[in-house]
Amino acid sequence: MNHHSLFPKNPFLLLLPVACTAMFAACAGSGSAGAETTNAAARTSEAETPAAPPEALADSNCISCENRQSIYTKTELESAQRKFKQMFVVGDAHAPIRDTVQRIPWKEIRTKGKGALPAGKGVAGFYISYGLSGNAFHPIFRFMYHAYEGANLSLAPKAFSLENGTLLEEKDPGIYEQAYRKNIRIDRLGDGKFSSLVPDDTLDEKDHPDPYATWFPYSDKLNNLMEQNTAHDTMLVVSCISDKYRYGAILALADVPEYRHLMTLHVGDGNTDLLSSAPPVSGRPYHEHAMDLGSMCPPKYPH
Repeated sequence: MNHHSLFPKNPFLLLLPVACTAMFAACAGSGSAGAETTNAAARTSEAETPAAPPEALADSNCISCENRQSIYTKTELESAQRKFKQMFVVGDAHAPIRDTVQRIPWKEIRTKGKGALPAGKGVAGFYISYGLSGNAFHPIFRFMYHAYEGANLSLAPKAFSLENGTLLEEKDPGIYEQAYRKNIRIDRLGDGKFSSLVPDDTLDEKDHPDPYATWFPYSDKLNNLMEQNTAHDTMLVVSCISDKYRYGAILALADVPEYRHLMTLHVGDGNTDLLSSAPPVSGRPYHEHAMDLGSMCPPKYPH
């Protein structure tokens, strides 16, 4: 399988549908990824929305969805958060990563998302690019939308950083994204041996690059999460988590599972997390639970 950066060198982002079909089939079978995730990869036309410079944007690569859970109880989430802090550090000094949980007011997401898109378009996805500011996790947020009628999504070029509960437009997101790529170290096997991130080599079909971003569709993820959790002061809580997964569920069965940088979303009422350690309830699986299974699979570009 060829690997391709989610942001090609062409200054206009062209994302074609269903990049990693076999991988997504595995996701759909195990994690209820849904039609929006399985059939929608981002696409932006040159005539519609120019993308940010490629050096300022993050790659995203397929990792396994095999046995990957999409719902976390409070206990499971706390365990996965601890694993992230144990397995991911900053620099060769192995400094702890700070700010691995981000609390974003939902009203900020609604307002800034609407303003980031072309007139008449509605937000259809939430894109999180991994960034670093010193020793602190500094995600970059973007919004996705339907560029035209159909299942494909477009990525809006405006980027945002979270500062004091406000999403502020980020003029140079590449500062944080490149710092993440350069300075993060991973204990991939849990054996105390840390290594740098593996970049994507588009000429090497067998390389196993690390994911640098993830995105969540609104249709069967964010909308359901918000509908199943009611809060007075609604926050979307974004958490860094980690667990072991193979790079490819189908195409690379011999791969050794490694700790990956994953993300979960859950709802908070102000500073209070709406989380329970009780099993998910049928029909309302996201009620007081966190969800995983954002899409990490990039599209495949024509050569």
